[in-house]
Amino acid sequence: MPFTAKELAQGYRDHVILARPRATHRATVDADETRDGVRVRERFARMGDLRVIELDDADAADRALARLQATGRYEFVERDLIRHLDVDTKPDDPELSVQWGLNNNGINGVAGADIKAFAAWGIIHDAPNVIVAVVDTGLKLTHQDIVANLWTNPSPSATLNDLHGVNFVGGRGRAVSGDPTDDGGHGTHVAGTIGAVGNNGLNVVGVAWRVQIMPVKSFPGTGNGTVSDIAAGVNYAIQHGAQIINASYGEAGGSSFSQTELAAVQAARDAGVIFVAAAGNDAADLSISPHYPASFALDNIVSVGASQRNDFVSTFSNYGAAIDLFAPGESILSLNYANNTGTATLSGTSMAAPHVSGALALLKAQFPGDTYRQLINRLLRGVD
Repeated sequence: MPFTAKELAQGYRDHVILARPRATHRATVDADETRDGVRVRERFARMGDLRVIELDDADAADRALARLQATGRYEFVERDLIRHLDVDTKPDDPELSVQWGLNNNGINGVAGADIKAFAAWGIIHDAPNVIVAVVDTGLKLTHQDIVANLWTNPSPSATLNDLHGVNFVGGRGRAVSGDPTDDGGHGTHVAGTIGAVGNNGLNVVGVAWRVQIMPVKSFPGTGNGTVSDIAAGVNYAIQHGAQIINASYGEAGGSSFSQTELAAVQAARDAGVIFVAAAGNDAADLSISPHYPASFALDNIVSVGASQRNDFVSTFSNYGAAIDLFAPGESILSLNYANNTGTATLSGTSMAAPHVSGALALLKAQFPGDTYRQLINRLLRGVD
């Protein structure tokens, strides 16, 4: 269901509340909610029995928030905040024909202002056993330059038929279908940077030539998604064996903290999953103006800002000590969702994060016994 103008203005979904029971109430909370007529749409056990609660059309979120908090049953109760994809809207360069972020030869830029992909590929360029979940707008499943790298679910749900991914958009914490087809282009572009098939004579190449891309559609093509759909997407990725989650999104302007979103990333950490988060495009110091989820103080998060081909921080990128590293994020050529063969050029920290996710996939393949933190430390030791 599309967001209303009111929901977009207020920054949260009407008629949905997120809540986590206190540990001392988990044995009785189901019965208490049934008695009080609380409609629980979905529960996430690995997030401390976090629940998505549906409200009647006549019930305002603020009233329900106060009512549920007053019961004393919950550790936290909060609104279902809206998150936005971290893509910058500056015009694309139509003449861009090389992926400078992988190998910058100095033409219209600074030689070496790249991620040194060629040097890495001399050691390893395939990560066929690594699953990278892309929590985004989905994926052009039939694009010829990524179809060979689609993750295949070994045990798809009979009701969802989630063979290559899943769609949570508008489900308020529940899967809508097993069809994560991209209807906006952002997710396809991000996925292509991570894992467009390499050495196949087509289009572009991902940081990892071979990798398993799991499309988790938590955002519609408009780019505005809710925390409940994001949490459900992260939960699905963990449940289905993702080792890395790419999160090219965050709140737009301000710093709206969500306990539910934090719980989702904590659940990923507890499962040993690396969470690569775009730092945001507000040209702000994250030490002063946090951007979530990139600003959560969790050691499985890699917060990524954007750099440009002249080796400077992109003017739109957030910055500051809270960012772990910068990666190419300006005028990035990757896959287009409009057809099965096309490419597109986009800018944003959304485009920087998948460079890091692809690099981590290669590191995971090279050092499969490493913990999530050991892999992140290897990544950061290679930053200049």
